[in-house]
Amino acid sequence: HYDYGMRAVIAVLRAAGNLKRSEAELPEDVLVLRSIIDVNLPKFLSPDVPLFRGITSDLFPGVEVPVPDRDAMKAAYHECMENNNLQDTNYFWEKIVQIYDMMIVRHGFMIVGSPFSGKTSAWQMLAETLALLHKQFPEDPRWTKVIPFRMNPKSITMGQLYGNFDPVSHEWTDGVLAIQYRNAAQSKVGAPEDRKWVLFDGPVDAIWIENMNTVLDDNKKLCLMSGEIIAMSDVMSMMFEPMDLLVASPATVSRCGMIYMEPTSLGYDPLVQSWLNTLPPGFGPEHRIKLQSLCDTFIPLGLSMLNRFMTEPFPTVNNNLVQSLMNLMDCYFEPFFPKEGEDGKSKAQNEQYLTCLEPQFIFSMIWSIACTVPLQGRKMWDTTIRAEMVQSGCELLIPDEGQIYDYFYDNSKHEWVPWMKTVDEYVYNSQASFAELIIPTLDSVRYTYILDLLVNNKMHVFMTGPTGTGKTVNINTHLQTGFSDKYVPICITFSAQTSANQTQDLIDSRCEKRRKGVYGPSAGKTFILFVDDVNMPLTEEYGAQPPIELLRQWFDSGGWYDRKALTFRTIIDTVMVCSCGPPGGGRNPLTARFPRHFNTIGYTEMEDASMALIFQTILGNFASNMEDEVKAVVNPAVHATIEIYNTILDVLRPTPAKSHYQFNLRDVSKIFQGLLMMNAKKVPDVPHFAAYWYHELRRVFGDRLTTKEDSDWLDNEISRHTSELGVEMKDMFAKFGERIMCVDYLVMGADPRIYELVEDVAGLQPLVEEYLMEYNADVGAKQPMNLVMFMDAIQHVSRIARVIRQ
Repeated sequence: HYDYGMRAVIAVLRAAGNLKRSEAELPEDVLVLRSIIDVNLPKFLSPDVPLFRGITSDLFPGVEVPVPDRDAMKAAYHECMENNNLQDTNYFWEKIVQIYDMMIVRHGFMIVGSPFSGKTSAWQMLAETLALLHKQFPEDPRWTKVIPFRMNPKSITMGQLYGNFDPVSHEWTDGVLAIQYRNAAQSKVGAPEDRKWVLFDGPVDAIWIENMNTVLDDNKKLCLMSGEIIAMSDVMSMMFEPMDLLVASPATVSRCGMIYMEPTSLGYDPLVQSWLNTLPPGFGPEHRIKLQSLCDTFIPLGLSMLNRFMTEPFPTVNNNLVQSLMNLMDCYFEPFFPKEGEDGKSKAQNEQYLTCLEPQFIFSMIWSIACTVPLQGRKMWDTTIRAEMVQSGCELLIPDEGQIYDYFYDNSKHEWVPWMKTVDEYVYNSQASFAELIIPTLDSVRYTYILDLLVNNKMHVFMTGPTGTGKTVNINTHLQTGFSDKYVPICITFSAQTSANQTQDLIDSRCEKRRKGVYGPSAGKTFILFVDDVNMPLTEEYGAQPPIELLRQWFDSGGWYDRKALTFRTIIDTVMVCSCGPPGGGRNPLTARFPRHFNTIGYTEMEDASMALIFQTILGNFASNMEDEVKAVVNPAVHATIEIYNTILDVLRPTPAKSHYQFNLRDVSKIFQGLLMMNAKKVPDVPHFAAYWYHELRRVFGDRLTTKEDSDWLDNEISRHTSELGVEMKDMFAKFGERIMCVDYLVMGADPRIYELVEDVAGLQPLVEEYLMEYNADVGAKQPMNLVMFMDAIQHVSRIARVIRQ
């Protein structure tokens, strides 16, 4: 966004002209230097500022720029910051002054910066400051009220933004921008002297902003396709609030003034200070001091560890992690706020809670800052947090067994409890289908608890992790059974073809009108909007994802524009839960401005112990009415399956020629789903069970392999493990033949069909030919299939039949 063309020179001359008129007594070199600094300094990144100061001091040796008199503005700014519980830092005050100066010099400007750099707060505080000054000094023309017209240009199509002709009737329909711009230019909203800011809060790319060129240069006119030309009034400003200008054209960049803001200059301390101001009223100064010291001890250590030594599959922003930590703490502070018609907590209870603050803080930190990394990162976090707890003299240490993630802090008992102790024993339901069986594991228990805690406190949750780790299942199960009836779930699954308009219509169709312009669930209820695969929508040519921008507009502005009436619809009483896999393979990287609104919880690959627990529970209960010798090999079979799966992950990796060699937990569950199709009467002994098990492994893993070497490798790997079941592969082949097949069509016309091992493989050929004759006589009489059924073909038919059965 650095641009030094002729437009930048003109901006300096304008600024110098304004200064000459207002402060004529200053010497000209001071005027020019001050205007150069005022116009150029806002756009620089912090490392470039000393360089710029060096250049100006060389060009203007010995010239001192007097500090301009901004006392009235600063006093009003302080009052507004206090009213909004924001922290007054020098950096933030400088940025607000720069935005104000830029607004005077240029009618189009951009506030650029990453999430949590204070972009939105900066213009909102400036608007409030100007309104307050106008109230105090109504005669001064510099201070006027500000009316923002805010929209996200990427959450609607280009035609809906500017306006378009109906393709059938050729009737012109105005777009959102056309209406807002006309309202601002003709002062249809607010008094004629009020400042109007037309604000675009969204990505800037060459598609939509090129149509703004006539507005942003000296013409100051918006030209619509209908032939209408709307001139800009003197009190209007065009403002843009993008994260970056990677895809903006130089024509756009040179037309706009730039104010660059960065989260590192702001830091996370203002967030912590503002949060400490919102503690429950019963907490005394000792609570505040304790929390401040915990923040100073653990947060800098945690963030530097994360940024230097760990990689996050799903990138996050430092300040967002700190905000997530505070959100979790707020969930635990909720009972300490006095409610209507209830007595608050007693003084003794508030004082007693002081001892719980430390472990509660550690627990919240584990599930905010420390939970976005994969398994290797978690091992590092485990040693780091334990060491820091010992070093800083924490009273209640986490037990040594297992990892820090395996424990839950129970503040009623004031102790660390293993997660599995917090749930009841699992009872197997033999009537449920395989897909409905949910076995509580360490992972599902802890993730569900965090989800429940945050959603019940109206916090938004983002679950991310590798495929097949149970994100969707955990969230869906809890949405259906875990929340009280005051929550209404809305489930949406995004795909590559999802558009912003579809998403908007789907959510709008579930909303009821509460009052004019305000929509939401019926009174007293709350929507839980669950968006699965949130990073699937296709990115546009320049990287924007309209459905994501629409949801982000709801976070930032509280709603979106009704596309027919073109009025703003505010959506209330909604909590959002999202889940997605890491970017790659059809899933796209999200803009960092979307997940910054959430608490991000990272799932890790399921540990072997959790997998074994799930499948031993399912298979053990299923085999409970089989022979004792078969029951005895259930656990070895589960362990052998998991070992084979882990070996396959290491050895059979995807290559360009074998791009489909991608295995995940779903494949393991398919093996056990296949074993659950067995009939207990057809499994009299261990060799039969071993044959079924071998068949399912060959179907799930073997059928995906393309070369004989890979296939032989898999057979060797399985034969290594069949001995754990007490059976040798060669004995099994001698008993059942080289082609081991399980099918469910051995008895014609059977209902229900029985899935069984084929002991006489040669007898399959006449049977399949009989099925073929029956088909040709009945369904395919007009176009009979004259096929020769040979053994490979029969094997393929059997594989397909098995998949369809599942």
